[in-house]
Amino acid sequence: MHHFCIDLQFCMVCLYDTVVVDVHNKMMGKTVTLHWHGLYQRYTPFMDGVQFVTQCPILHNTKFRYKFPAVPDGTFFYHSHIALQKMDGIEGSFIIREPRSIDKTAPLWDYDLPSHVIIITDWLHDMTDEKYPGFLRTNTGNFPETYLINGKNNYVYVSNNYIYAP
Repeated sequence: MHHFCIDLQFCMVCLYDTVVVDVHNKMMGKTVTLHWHGLYQRYTPFMDGVQFVTQCPILHNTKFRYKFPAVPDGTFFYHSHIALQKMDGIEGSFIIREPRSIDKTAPLWDYDLPSHVIIITDWLHDMTDEKYPGFLRTNTGNFPETYLINGKNNYVYVSNNYIYAP
């Protein structure tokens, strides 16, 4: 079974599924990788998404396929491992579910739905490479301006009353 939902900011799969994620980098002049935070990648080390360590970055207008087994079960997240792209919104939850038949907590709940997932992240109103061009220096003042819930916000630009969400 294959799943992925980057547009919805979260992904849920079952334990031992094969996860296949096709990334098509459409960001002009930027590279990207996806790191699966908390997954061991024991038999698939080149799917870990750490640029120049486990893989080369995905160049503009190219594609890369991540393929790995969904183990272990638990709640994790994915994020870009390039510069500050995580802060630009390339992140989301990644849940590997244990089958209900062996889940010891199954009697405690009726429904386990994607709508029950809440991920809270911080978000800057400008792209990070514009806001922090020298982000490698110390004391950058790296503080969020808004928080996102499931990748959405309600920020209103004062100058034109336009509501914008990433």
